[in-house]
This record gives sequence, structure tokens and C-alpha cells, in this order.
Amino acid sequence: MTFYTEDCVSLSREFVGPISRGLFARTTDRMLHEYATAAGLLPGELQEWMNSPIGTLSLQPTIWKAMDTDDFVFMPPDAVLHAIARVYEQNLKRELPERLRVDQIPVPQEAVYTAHGSEYLNRAPIFTRHPETGRVTTHLPPYTDLPTFCVRTAHPSLMAARARIFVPQEGLSEVYPLIRRLARLSHRVDPIFMDPSPPTSAPINASADSPVLPRCSKKRKAVDIPLPSTKRQKVATGLRTPVTRATRAIRSDARFLLGHSQGQCCPPLMRTYYPRRAKHAAMAAMAPPAKRSRRTGR
Repeated sequence: MTFYTEDCVSLSREFVGPISRGLFARTTDRMLHEYATAAGLLPGELQEWMNSPIGTLSLQPTIWKAMDTDDFVFMPPDAVLHAIARVYEQNLKRELPERLRVDQIPVPQEAVYTAHGSEYLNRAPIFTRHPETGRVTTHLPPYTDLPTFCVRTAHPSLMAARARIFVPQEGLSEVYPLIRRLARLSHRVDPIFMDPSPPTSAPINASADSPVLPRCSKKRKAVDIPLPSTKRQKVATGLRTPVTRATRAIRSDARFLLGHSQGQCCPPLMRTYYPRRAKHAAMAAMAPPAKRSRRTGR
């Protein structure tokens, strides 16, 4: 009998190289804490499993996307689920040193898994590739004609943990009572698996009476140092009266508002300084022409 492996199923007709990674991207969810408690694992061991063959799978990229959204699952056989349930039941009231380990139960080398797709696949076809001939077969919803699969690496208890999310989501709790039983037996979380809360008290080295120093600014502070004024500054000081400054501000603001009303952005008026020779030439050009004398006719 020919067994399809887990990388022989895809949501695309084009099969590519499989991607191998951990079955769960995050191991901090409460459901996985419940699994680690019931499975007799040590703190941090589940994360190590995600980097070893016991917790990894090699799947097509499209199947990984469906697995991450809980729209596809490989269901372990009933005999393996019964063995996992017995371990969970014995560990239900035991402390960590007395618990049985789920990876010590005998698992058939060629355990047969069934594949299931959710209704959220939008009635998309599922494709399988024959491991020997390479022939691709199309399977349409409700996917009852999918072949059985042989999962080569991941532990069946982790596959059952994946099915624990899929079954109630699809309303299949009555169809798979063993998955519902596993969820009921693994409802407890050992406090040793919970993340420690961040400290709320002050550090030990900090003293309650120690003064709080102000934060120093790195900006340069302006220093008022009186500088000797030049002759030009003395002359200009007398010309810059409050009335003159106010008149210039009013003219600049009026020109600025006028430009904005016409859809233009006009900068404020600024004084332009011209060379003295150019100034005399401009004044001569603006001067009115000399009047001719009536007597001389000139």
C-alpha cells in the first residue's frame, strides 16, 4: 500500500519544494501551556521541540498558510488518541516530577492520518500528488475523497493539539469525541509554565530618600554678555522707533494677506540695499525733465 506523505498535498496544482518549520509559531498561548502540563513536559521543552524533528513538519507553502489559520489539519488515528488520553488522565492531578511523558507512549511507525479542510477555503480544490508516479489529483469540497497520509516527523500529540483548535471551530465535536476528551483532560495549567509578571517594586539598590536629579539638557544655553556697540548700531538704534517698526509690520502683514487672498504666497517686505552709484542713476532717471524757458525757447 502506498502512503502519501504530508508534503504531497497542496492548495495549488503546482507543487514546489516543501518548507520545514515548527508546527506552532508561538508557544506562549494558554492552549499550549495546557498541553505542556498534560503531556508531562518541562518548562521550555516545548520551544525546543519546535526546533527539532518531533515538532516540525515539511509542507507545501499553501498548506502552511491554511494550517496557520486553522483551516487544514491532519487527524491522528483513534488508537493514538486513546493512548494520549490515558497519559493526560494520569497527569491530571500529578505534580511535575510524577507525571508521565507523552513522548514515551508507543506510536505505530506508519500511523495513518486523515486530512480535513475547513469551509473557509472558499470551496477551493485540494490537490494531491502521488508519491511514486507524481500524478496530481483534484479533490473538491467536502473533500471526502482525500487519501490517508503518513506524517514522518511531528509527534501525534502535537497534531492532536492542532486538531483541538480545528474540531470545535468546524462544529465537529460530536464527530470527534476523542478530541473533545483531550481538551477536557488538559484544561489545567501548571503555574510553572506561566510567564512571570514584570516587577512592580523599586530596584533593591534604589533608596527611598535618594534625591531625584533633574535631567540635563544637551542644548547650549544662551549667555547674556554685553558687547560694545558699533557706530552703525548706534545710528540705526535711533531710527528704529516703535512707530517705525509697527508701520513696517502693518505693511508686511497687509501685503501677506493680499497675496493669500489671491492664491499667492508673498514673503514679507524686506529692505533692499543698492550700491550708491546705482542709486544716483535711478534717481536721475526718475527726475522730471527740465522746463524750457519761454523767452529763450530753450
